[in-house]
Amino acid sequence: MEYILQASAKVNLFLDITGDLPGGFHAVDTLMQSVDLYDTLFLRPAPDIRIDCPGVAQEQNTAFRAARLFFAKSGLAGGIHARIQKGIPFASGMGGSSADAAGLLFALNELFSRPFSPEALSHLGAEIGSDVSFLLRGGCMRCRGRGEELSPVPNAFSPAYLAVRADGFVTAGQAYAAYDRVGGAHGDVDAVLAALAQGDGEAFLAHTATALTDACAALCPAIPATLSRLREDPACLGAFMTGSGSVCIGVYPDKDAAEAARPRFAGGFCAVLQNTPRSLVWAIPPEM
Repeated sequence: MEYILQASAKVNLFLDITGDLPGGFHAVDTLMQSVDLYDTLFLRPAPDIRIDCPGVAQEQNTAFRAARLFFAKSGLAGGIHARIQKGIPFASGMGGSSADAAGLLFALNELFSRPFSPEALSHLGAEIGSDVSFLLRGGCMRCRGRGEELSPVPNAFSPAYLAVRADGFVTAGQAYAAYDRVGGAHGDVDAVLAALAQGDGEAFLAHTATALTDACAALCPAIPATLSRLREDPACLGAFMTGSGSVCIGVYPDKDAAEAARPRFAGGFCAVLQNTPRSLVWAIPPEM
Protein backbone atom coordinates (compact mmCIF):
# COMPACT_ATOMS: atom_id res chain seq x y z
CA MET A 1 0.00 0.00 0.00
CA GLU A 2 1.33 3.46 -0.91
CA TYR A 3 0.45 6.41 1.28
CA ILE A 4 0.65 10.02 0.12
CA LEU A 5 1.41 13.02 2.34
CA GLN A 6 1.70 16.67 1.37
CA ALA A 7 4.20 18.81 3.29
CA SER A 8 3.82 22.57 3.03
CA ALA A 9 6.23 25.43 2.56
CA LYS A 10 6.57 28.28 5.04
CA VAL A 11 6.95 32.02 4.76
CA ASN A 12 8.84 34.04 7.37
CA LEU A 13 6.59 36.99 8.10
CA PHE A 14 9.31 38.41 10.36
CA LEU A 15 12.90 37.36 10.99
CA ASP A 16 15.31 38.85 13.49
CA ILE A 17 18.71 37.62 14.65
CA THR A 18 19.09 38.21 18.35
CA GLY A 19 22.49 36.75 19.24
CA ASP A 20 24.77 33.74 19.06
CA LEU A 21 24.28 30.20 20.33
CA PRO A 22 26.77 27.42 21.10
CA GLY A 23 28.01 25.48 18.10
CA GLY A 24 28.21 28.50 15.84
CA PHE A 25 24.43 28.88 15.49
CA HIS A 26 22.50 32.16 15.48
CA ALA A 27 19.61 32.84 17.85
CA VAL A 28 16.53 33.88 15.90
CA ASP A 29 13.16 35.40 16.63
CA THR A 30 10.94 34.67 13.67
CA LEU A 31 7.27 34.42 12.78
CA MET A 32 6.54 31.53 10.42
CA GLN A 33 3.35 30.95 8.49
CA SER A 34 2.57 27.75 6.55
CA VAL A 35 1.33 28.33 2.99
CA ASP A 36 -0.34 26.20 0.33
CA LEU A 37 2.72 25.17 -1.65
CA TYR A 38 3.66 21.52 -1.15
CA ASP A 39 6.18 18.77 -1.61
CA THR A 40 4.43 15.42 -2.03
CA LEU A 41 5.77 12.29 -0.30
CA PHE A 42 4.84 8.85 -1.67
CA LEU A 43 5.49 6.32 1.10
CA ARG A 44 5.68 2.53 1.43
CA PRO A 45 6.76 0.68 4.60
CA ALA A 46 9.78 -1.47 3.76
CA PRO A 47 12.56 -3.47 5.41
CA ASP A 48 15.13 -0.73 4.71
CA ILE A 49 15.31 3.04 4.14
CA ARG A 50 15.35 4.40 0.63
CA ILE A 51 14.64 8.04 -0.27
CA ASP A 52 14.30 9.12 -3.89
CA CYS A 53 14.34 12.88 -4.42
CA PRO A 54 15.44 14.23 -7.83
CA GLY A 55 18.56 16.37 -7.57
CA VAL A 56 19.52 15.28 -4.03
CA ALA A 57 21.77 12.35 -3.16
CA GLN A 58 20.13 10.11 -0.57
CA GLU A 59 22.89 10.51 2.04
CA GLN A 60 22.57 14.32 1.81
CA ASN A 61 18.79 14.35 2.08
CA THR A 62 17.31 15.66 5.34
CA ALA A 63 14.40 13.24 4.91
CA PHE A 64 16.86 10.33 4.91
CA ARG A 65 18.48 11.69 8.07
CA ALA A 66 15.02 12.02 9.63
CA ALA A 67 14.15 8.41 8.83
CA ARG A 68 17.44 7.11 10.27
CA LEU A 69 16.93 9.17 13.42
CA PHE A 70 13.34 7.94 13.84
CA PHE A 71 14.34 4.27 13.77
CA ALA A 72 17.45 4.82 15.88
CA LYS A 73 15.55 6.66 18.63
CA SER A 74 12.45 4.46 18.57
CA GLY A 75 14.36 1.17 18.53
CA LEU A 76 11.84 -0.16 16.01
CA ALA A 77 12.80 -2.51 13.20
CA GLY A 78 11.78 -1.67 9.67
CA GLY A 79 12.19 1.06 7.13
CA ILE A 80 10.48 3.20 4.51
CA HIS A 81 10.70 3.71 0.79
CA ALA A 82 9.83 7.33 -0.04
CA ARG A 83 9.62 9.19 -3.31
CA ILE A 84 9.55 12.97 -3.00
CA GLN A 85 7.93 15.10 -5.68
CA LYS A 86 9.20 18.64 -5.27
CA GLY A 87 6.85 21.59 -5.41
CA ILE A 88 8.88 23.82 -3.07
CA PRO A 89 12.00 25.16 -4.81
CA PHE A 90 15.44 24.33 -3.46
CA ALA A 91 17.34 27.02 -1.50
CA SER A 92 14.33 29.32 -1.55
CA GLY A 93 13.93 30.29 2.10
CA MET A 94 10.61 28.41 2.11
CA GLY A 95 11.73 25.35 4.09
CA GLY A 96 11.56 22.69 1.38
CA SER A 97 14.09 20.22 2.77
CA SER A 98 12.80 20.79 6.32
CA ALA A 99 9.25 20.15 5.11
CA ASP A 100 10.35 16.79 3.70
CA ALA A 101 12.02 15.85 6.99
CA ALA A 102 8.95 16.94 8.96
CA GLY A 103 6.65 15.02 6.65
CA LEU A 104 8.70 11.85 6.93
CA LEU A 105 8.92 12.03 10.73
CA PHE A 106 5.19 12.58 11.02
CA ALA A 107 4.35 9.81 8.54
CA LEU A 108 6.66 7.29 10.21
CA ASN A 109 5.17 8.08 13.60
CA GLU A 110 1.68 7.42 12.20
CA LEU A 111 2.67 4.30 10.27
CA PHE A 112 4.48 2.75 13.26
CA SER A 113 1.72 3.27 15.85
CA ARG A 114 2.92 6.60 17.29
CA PRO A 115 5.93 5.71 19.42
CA PHE A 116 6.56 9.44 19.97
CA SER A 117 4.28 12.07 21.47
CA PRO A 118 3.90 15.30 19.47
CA GLU A 119 6.36 17.00 21.84
CA ALA A 120 8.93 14.20 21.50
CA LEU A 121 8.54 14.24 17.72
CA SER A 122 9.17 18.00 17.76
CA HIS A 123 12.40 17.41 19.69
CA LEU A 124 13.46 14.86 17.06
CA GLY A 125 12.74 17.42 14.37
CA ALA A 126 14.94 19.99 16.08
CA GLU A 127 17.86 17.55 15.81
CA ILE A 128 17.43 17.55 12.03
CA GLY A 129 16.99 21.26 11.28
CA SER A 130 15.87 24.58 12.68
CA ASP A 131 12.54 24.73 10.78
CA VAL A 132 11.50 21.10 11.17
CA SER A 133 9.72 21.52 14.52
CA PHE A 134 7.52 24.27 13.08
CA LEU A 135 6.81 22.35 9.88
CA LEU A 136 5.54 19.40 11.91
CA ARG A 137 2.70 21.67 13.02
CA GLY A 138 2.24 24.69 10.76
CA GLY A 139 -0.22 27.52 11.12
CA CYS A 140 1.38 30.72 12.41
CA MET A 141 3.97 30.54 15.17
CA ARG A 142 6.69 32.54 16.82
CA CYS A 143 9.89 30.50 16.70
CA ARG A 144 12.89 31.34 18.87
CA GLY A 145 16.22 29.81 19.85
CA ARG A 146 17.41 28.05 16.71
CA GLY A 147 13.78 28.04 15.60
CA GLU A 148 12.64 25.10 17.72
CA GLU A 149 11.04 27.09 20.60
CA LEU A 150 7.47 27.43 19.36
CA SER A 151 4.48 29.45 20.49
CA PRO A 152 1.26 29.85 18.46
CA VAL A 153 0.48 33.32 17.13
CA PRO A 154 -3.00 34.60 16.20
CA ASN A 155 -2.96 35.74 12.58
CA ALA A 156 -6.05 37.47 11.22
CA PHE A 157 -4.14 38.92 8.25
CA SER A 158 -4.98 36.74 5.25
CA PRO A 159 -3.70 38.32 2.04
CA ALA A 160 -2.51 36.54 -1.09
CA TYR A 161 1.23 36.23 -1.62
CA LEU A 162 3.03 36.30 -4.94
CA ALA A 163 6.18 34.25 -4.34
CA VAL A 164 8.87 35.06 -6.92
CA ARG A 165 12.29 33.45 -6.98
CA ALA A 166 15.10 35.87 -7.70
CA ASP A 167 17.65 34.65 -10.22
CA GLY A 168 20.33 33.34 -7.90
CA PHE A 169 21.19 30.82 -5.22
CA VAL A 170 21.92 31.51 -1.56
CA THR A 171 22.32 28.78 1.06
CA ALA A 172 21.36 29.42 4.67
CA GLY A 173 25.00 29.01 5.71
CA GLN A 174 26.12 31.63 3.21
CA ALA A 175 23.37 34.01 4.31
CA TYR A 176 24.19 33.83 8.02
CA ALA A 177 27.93 34.18 7.36
CA ALA A 178 27.26 37.28 5.29
CA TYR A 179 25.00 38.66 8.04
CA ASP A 180 27.94 38.47 10.43
CA ARG A 181 29.81 40.78 8.06
CA VAL A 182 27.13 43.26 6.97
CA GLY A 183 24.33 43.05 9.57
CA GLY A 184 20.70 43.78 8.77
CA ALA A 185 17.40 45.36 9.80
CA HIS A 186 15.64 44.19 12.96
CA GLY A 187 12.04 45.40 12.73
CA ASP A 188 9.59 45.49 15.65
CA VAL A 189 8.28 42.06 16.57
CA ASP A 190 5.76 43.34 19.15
CA ALA A 191 4.21 45.69 16.59
CA VAL A 192 4.10 42.89 14.02
CA LEU A 193 2.42 40.52 16.49
CA ALA A 194 -0.22 43.16 17.28
CA ALA A 195 -0.78 43.85 13.58
CA LEU A 196 -1.27 40.16 12.75
CA ALA A 197 -3.69 39.68 15.65
CA GLN A 198 -5.75 42.64 14.42
CA GLY A 199 -5.50 41.73 10.74
CA ASP A 200 -3.86 45.10 10.07
CA GLY A 201 -1.83 44.64 6.90
CA GLU A 202 -0.63 48.23 6.76
CA ALA A 203 0.84 48.05 10.27
CA PHE A 204 2.35 44.64 9.56
CA LEU A 205 4.19 45.88 6.50
CA ALA A 206 5.32 49.05 8.30
CA HIS A 207 7.03 47.11 11.10
CA THR A 208 8.18 43.80 9.66
CA ALA A 209 11.75 43.09 8.55
CA THR A 210 13.90 40.17 7.44
CA ALA A 211 17.32 40.55 9.06
CA LEU A 212 19.04 38.50 6.33
CA THR A 213 17.89 40.67 3.42
CA ASP A 214 20.98 42.89 3.20
CA ALA A 215 23.29 39.90 3.56
CA CYS A 216 21.49 37.96 0.84
CA ALA A 217 21.35 41.02 -1.42
CA ALA A 218 25.13 41.27 -1.19
CA LEU A 219 25.39 37.66 -2.39
CA CYS A 220 22.56 37.80 -4.93
CA PRO A 221 21.86 41.25 -6.48
CA ALA A 222 18.74 39.86 -8.14
CA ILE A 223 17.02 39.83 -4.72
CA PRO A 224 16.76 43.64 -4.29
CA ALA A 225 15.90 43.92 -7.99
CA THR A 226 13.02 41.45 -7.56
CA LEU A 227 11.76 43.24 -4.44
CA SER A 228 11.79 46.51 -6.37
CA ARG A 229 9.84 44.98 -9.26
CA LEU A 230 7.19 43.71 -6.86
CA ARG A 231 6.90 47.07 -5.11
CA GLU A 232 6.51 48.88 -8.45
CA ASP A 233 3.18 47.10 -8.99
CA PRO A 234 0.41 49.48 -7.79
CA ALA A 235 -1.62 46.50 -6.56
CA CYS A 236 1.24 45.21 -4.38
CA LEU A 237 0.85 46.30 -0.76
CA GLY A 238 4.50 45.56 0.10
CA ALA A 239 7.26 43.02 -0.38
CA PHE A 240 9.86 41.19 1.68
CA MET A 241 12.30 38.30 1.35
CA THR A 242 11.46 35.07 3.15
CA GLY A 243 14.03 33.22 5.26
CA SER A 244 17.47 33.21 3.69
CA GLY A 245 16.10 33.77 0.18
CA SER A 246 16.11 33.81 -2.71
CA VAL A 247 12.29 33.85 -2.90
CA CYS A 248 10.71 37.29 -2.52
CA ILE A 249 7.13 37.69 -1.33
CA GLY A 250 4.76 40.30 -2.73
CA VAL A 251 1.71 40.95 -0.54
CA TYR A 252 -1.58 41.46 -2.40
CA PRO A 253 -5.08 42.19 -1.12
CA ASP A 254 -6.55 39.04 -2.65
CA LYS A 255 -5.82 36.08 -4.91
CA ASP A 256 -7.20 37.76 -8.05
CA ALA A 257 -4.82 40.71 -7.66
CA ALA A 258 -1.86 38.38 -7.16
CA GLU A 259 -2.82 36.27 -10.19
CA ALA A 260 -3.07 39.43 -12.31
CA ALA A 261 0.53 40.31 -11.40
CA ARG A 262 1.89 36.82 -12.03
CA PRO A 263 2.54 37.17 -15.81
CA ARG A 264 5.06 39.95 -15.09
CA PHE A 265 7.35 37.33 -13.54
CA ALA A 266 7.06 34.55 -16.12
CA GLY A 267 10.16 32.49 -16.82
CA GLY A 268 11.11 31.42 -13.32
CA PHE A 269 9.45 30.12 -10.18
CA CYS A 270 6.37 32.21 -9.42
CA ALA A 271 3.37 31.08 -7.38
CA VAL A 272 0.27 32.61 -5.80
CA LEU A 273 -0.03 31.41 -2.20
CA GLN A 274 -2.27 31.78 0.83
CA ASN A 275 -2.06 30.90 4.52
CA THR A 276 -2.87 27.38 5.68
CA PRO A 277 -3.81 26.26 9.22
CA ARG A 278 -1.45 23.26 9.23
CA SER A 279 1.54 22.07 7.26
CA LEU A 280 1.00 18.32 6.83
CA VAL A 281 -2.00 16.90 4.97
CA TRP A 282 -2.67 13.27 4.06
CA ALA A 283 -3.86 12.71 0.50
CA ILE A 284 -3.98 8.93 1.08
CA PRO A 285 -3.69 8.27 4.84
CA PRO A 286 -2.78 5.07 6.63
CA GLU A 287 -5.58 3.09 8.21
CA MET A 288 -5.14 3.52 11.95
